[in-house]
Amino acid sequence: MRRVCSQLPKTQVSPSVASDKQYEKGVVQSGPSSIDVPMSDATVSASQLPAGSMLLRGYKNDIAGLFMYGLTLLSTAGWIALLMIIVLDYYGKVKGGVAYGLLANSNDSMSVFIFVWHLAAIWLIAMLACKRRLRNYFRIECSLPQARVVQVEERQEEVIMTEGRQNRLTQLVTKAYNAVVLKFGLNIVAESCATQHIGANQFIEYRCTRYVFIEKAGSFECHAFVLGETHRSLLDCHNGLTSAEADARLTRVGENFIRVYVPSFPVGLLQELFSYTYLYQMMCLFVWFYFNYFKLALVQLCVILISAFIKVFIRLRSERRVKMLAERRNQCRVRRNGVWVDLDTADLVPGDVVAVEANMEVMCDGCVLRGEVVVDESSLTGEAMPVRKLPLKNEAIAYDPQNSASKAYSVYAGTRVLQCTGSSYGSAPTSLDTMVPVDSAEPQTQILVLRTRTATDKGKLIQRILFPIRYSFVLDEQLRVSILALLAYGGVVFGLSIWLMGADRTSWYYGLFVVSQAFPPLLPAALVIGQSVAADRLRRQQIFCIDLPRINLCGKVRLMLFDKTGTLTHSGMQFYSVQEIANTTFGDAEQNIEKLSDQIQIGLASCHAATEIDQQLIGNPVDVEQFQATGWRIENNREGAHSLDTLIAPDHRTVHVVRRFEFEHARQSMSVAVQDAATRHVHVFVKGSFERIKKIARVDSVPADYDAVTAAWAKQGCY
Repeated sequence: MRRVCSQLPKTQVSPSVASDKQYEKGVVQSGPSSIDVPMSDATVSASQLPAGSMLLRGYKNDIAGLFMYGLTLLSTAGWIALLMIIVLDYYGKVKGGVAYGLLANSNDSMSVFIFVWHLAAIWLIAMLACKRRLRNYFRIECSLPQARVVQVEERQEEVIMTEGRQNRLTQLVTKAYNAVVLKFGLNIVAESCATQHIGANQFIEYRCTRYVFIEKAGSFECHAFVLGETHRSLLDCHNGLTSAEADARLTRVGENFIRVYVPSFPVGLLQELFSYTYLYQMMCLFVWFYFNYFKLALVQLCVILISAFIKVFIRLRSERRVKMLAERRNQCRVRRNGVWVDLDTADLVPGDVVAVEANMEVMCDGCVLRGEVVVDESSLTGEAMPVRKLPLKNEAIAYDPQNSASKAYSVYAGTRVLQCTGSSYGSAPTSLDTMVPVDSAEPQTQILVLRTRTATDKGKLIQRILFPIRYSFVLDEQLRVSILALLAYGGVVFGLSIWLMGADRTSWYYGLFVVSQAFPPLLPAALVIGQSVAADRLRRQQIFCIDLPRINLCGKVRLMLFDKTGTLTHSGMQFYSVQEIANTTFGDAEQNIEKLSDQIQIGLASCHAATEIDQQLIGNPVDVEQFQATGWRIENNREGAHSLDTLIAPDHRTVHVVRRFEFEHARQSMSVAVQDAATRHVHVFVKGSFERIKKIARVDSVPADYDAVTAAWAKQGCY
């Protein structure tokens, strides 16, 4: 369970008896363990929190605050309107068609414009700086149980990839920049979440994840149910949940459905325009409009607006694609109250037992309780080959879904079931209301739900897409030096304009003209158009991007490494030959399997994880090609048999697979124990990488030229 630690003020006043001046602060940590951050209600700041932690503040609405908030918004619009009125008055469009109809003369008009321009700039910059928290400034801060809105603050993660190429100047500027960011909390992201209620439970939805208020902890917690840590403990959950248990867990974790908010085009356009870049462009254009550069300013305004429209259109279109990827639901059969019922996948919770059918899409992360499943995980891993999933073993084997050894027993949300053992429908659908017991056989393939929603691998992937981590490259660090140089240049030329032209009103305008040449207002628009064109080219290749500046990062990629050269250059694997070792000496490469020794033939036929479902071999392409080359066939044993598989040779020799240890990337090997039906002798075979086999083999059995021979095979692309 993801813990939430709530720290009370230093006076240790209980939330239930806290005075109006002492507010409860909740600290949420994204990791699995709790944290302890000393704080008081006067000094709490998100910048003081460790990475991956969040600060929660509760607020409730107030009528007077709502009125003041509306007045603040009207004031913001009023400053822009006032500048427009002064500009229109310059052209005689306000009063009787006479220039300066509102103001007495040119000097007074210029003075008023300069005064209003500075005040409007300061006001708008302040609005941009606090736009995420602005609404809460006009609410009353309160304890979390009483809150109608919870403000979540956390430090924005940033990955710095400078590669050690910073010079002293860059390091100095970066150090000063980081100090400013830390001082003013510029790396803090704040988001307001409305509290919701289901019965007596209060919760918020933050970044597609539900946080439920826990009275004992005094804050909101994100729950993750741990059903077991071993195969045997997970198998004990095969009876599923009752309706009461499922409802309680559904309240804790929320629906197994990720809702992605995509704003309308007008809202998206306002979000795009309300930024520092467009503020700078707008203030420059106001000066140009006022100083009779009407045509030039109008052309630039059109270019800026068109680029903004294009950027918003492309971003919203990509976000809708992500919405289609995330918001998926279907019908499935679930064991509830001991019977099988049809349910919406959005109602799945950890602990549910789900019947699996071929061609169904898995909507949760889970483990296989019964039967075998072949899934397509290409949507998550990019691997196009089907993957075989095995049922849990009734043993005290540690189970960790993130461990490679446990992935052979795990299924993941977003994957598709290609084949499974038998049919999972033992009877006609049962209504959840009638709860008619199923008298026929149990579904042959069942999975146990372990994680839902954003706790799944697919959910985390969608979160990374919607809320990406910021990357900082060495060029970004150098860009700050360039910006400081341009700022210094702009300040110098502005001062020279005032000094050389005299300290009058006209010199101020010409000084701003020179500054706008150092920072052209059309430069951001040109970058947006370039990124938009690149995004359109990517879209034609079915590649979508919701954060256009990320496209620039692709241009910095100079080297790309692949570890799947075989599958990239060829659609399949082909059996070439076998080189047997006898008396610590390599023999000749042999392509005819029948000429190999009996032990090698049994090893090739058994040391793999391929299986046969509906008369089709499924598994790793190397395993499938290896087994097909032997000419043997698989006879899948029924449940309860003493062996996993029975293998039959062309000459009707029979061996039984007694035990199989799946391949692990960390171990770089797999092994099987097989019994020869004729001799009753048990053989153990190990298959793995060249290096791993040499490491675990007896030293006196390894040929002297082992490294040279295996290196030669590797250079030819052979396993």
